[in-house]
Amino acid sequence: MHNDFLREHDIAFTGNFDGDVVSAEGISITTSEGKLYRNYNEITSMLGQNHKVFIERMTAAMQRGIYTPVRGYEAGKVALFQKLLRLTQGDFQKIFLSASGSEAIEWAVRIARNYTGRNEVVAFSGSLHGRTYMAACLSGISRRKFGLGVQAPGILHVEYPSCHHCYLNLESATCQMACLKDMTRKLSYQASEVPAAIVIEPFTGSTGMAVLPNGYLKALRAWADERGVLLIFDEIQTAFGKTGDMFMYQREGAIPDLLVLGKALGNGFHIAALMAQAKTLANLDGTILAGGTGSNPIAVEAANAVIDILETEQWLAHVKRIEAIMKPALERWCRDYLIVDNYRGFGVVYGIAFADRRSDSGGVFGKPLAAAEVVSRAKTQGLLLGRSGNVLFFRPAICVTKEEAQLFIDVVAHIIEEMSNCF
Repeated sequence: MHNDFLREHDIAFTGNFDGDVVSAEGISITTSEGKLYRNYNEITSMLGQNHKVFIERMTAAMQRGIYTPVRGYEAGKVALFQKLLRLTQGDFQKIFLSASGSEAIEWAVRIARNYTGRNEVVAFSGSLHGRTYMAACLSGISRRKFGLGVQAPGILHVEYPSCHHCYLNLESATCQMACLKDMTRKLSYQASEVPAAIVIEPFTGSTGMAVLPNGYLKALRAWADERGVLLIFDEIQTAFGKTGDMFMYQREGAIPDLLVLGKALGNGFHIAALMAQAKTLANLDGTILAGGTGSNPIAVEAANAVIDILETEQWLAHVKRIEAIMKPALERWCRDYLIVDNYRGFGVVYGIAFADRRSDSGGVFGKPLAAAEVVSRAKTQGLLLGRSGNVLFFRPAICVTKEEAQLFIDVVAHIIEEMSNCF
């Protein structure tokens, strides 16, 4: 009932939650009817709701004044740049702040084209890079493009490699990174030149949470270096702690030429960052990027607060403790439940894939879109979950407690058992 107005007027409306939220704490929200829900599907407010220190710092920032600063020295921006440069351990020397990840992605591609003097860019199936024109065209999903007119030129798509469901039907132990060789083969007849850049997510975020093979990013780094191709990592959904590491590229040991950050950086405030190696700006007048609201003092203070809180409150260690609860439980589901095909993820970010499985006699033990059924049943028990196709998401704010992680495990396991007994 509450959603009827938005269904009529909001072009982008996708909501299925009909409650009027009146208070929130951590991953919990309470509606005007007094119903308590726990949100296990949060990709923006990374610290959770009503974090005391964050609220205090943002209140103070807004009391100082919401304004566009004059050109010149800005203490907040200097502090943020120093933090980002320190956290990336000197891997990058230049930073550009924008209001959204989409904008940062687009500028990363334009910088790569300027630096290399080439035009074509490689992106991957299942990727999601944003809503603006080029970012949507880079995304490897039809709903950002189909029926929306001519695509941005110079973008080539190849399959996103994942060992959970290898598109080449090979075994990871013996394939010798065949997916990278296959990409080379496809580009040999698709591309009109050596690409300017490759844009890749360390995992596919909101489109199924596919995870790259171990060592793939290192191998891709070597591939790019051999050909003079710039490597762009889209860490809009993977940076700042949710995986248990500050950045996924550091976990993998592969340094990109350009790194795109967003979402968690502002904890709900609109700010994104493009970090670049200095060489990539050699031929570019950086002032062409000037303007906009990406570096307004309120958003900059949000980013400063996020990083300070992550470090002083030791949230990365907490995320590792949640991982120690989640992984054994999800491994058990894969062993015990026929309709659970696999899981993938790290820290407090997981995708649980459901699939139809048939017995020797032909009986079906799975259920089409089982993930949607789990989401629906869990909501009646106060758990708000997300999914993409038949992949169920566990991706709460990093403040999720051990008890809340265990609640997810217990409730969802019971639902899966009930569903399994129906087949």
